Amino acid sequence: MALVTFKVTLTGGTDSIIGAASSANGVQMTDKGIRQIILSNPAGNGATQYGTAPGGTFTTSPATIADGGTATIGPFHNSAPTRLKEWFLKGTNTKVVQVTVITH
Repeated sequence: MALVTFKVTLTGGTDSIIGAASSANGVQMTDKGIRQIILSNPAGNGATQYGTAPGGTFTTSPATIADGGTATIGPFHNSAPTRLKEWFLKGTNTKVVQVTVITH
C-alpha cells in the first residue's frame, strides 16, 4: 500500500488520472489497484466532473465536485475493484485538481 499525491491539469476534455500520475511524487507510476481516491477541487476552478470512462467517454453520468469541494471515493476493501486507468476528470481548461491515491 502506498500514498501518492499529484496534480491533474485539466484540458477542457476528458482527462485520464493515470496519464497525469506518470511522475507522481517523482516516481514512475503504473496502473495500480486503488484502495481510496481523494479529489480536491480548489476554489476558483468551477465544478469538475469525475467518473469511470473506458476509452475516455463517460459511460454513465459523471459525479460533480463543487468549486472548492472534495470528493472521496472508497475506501475499497479486499482485492482492488477499480484501477487508476479507469478514472477520469473533466473540467475547465488549465484548471488543476489535486489527487491523493492510496493504492493496494
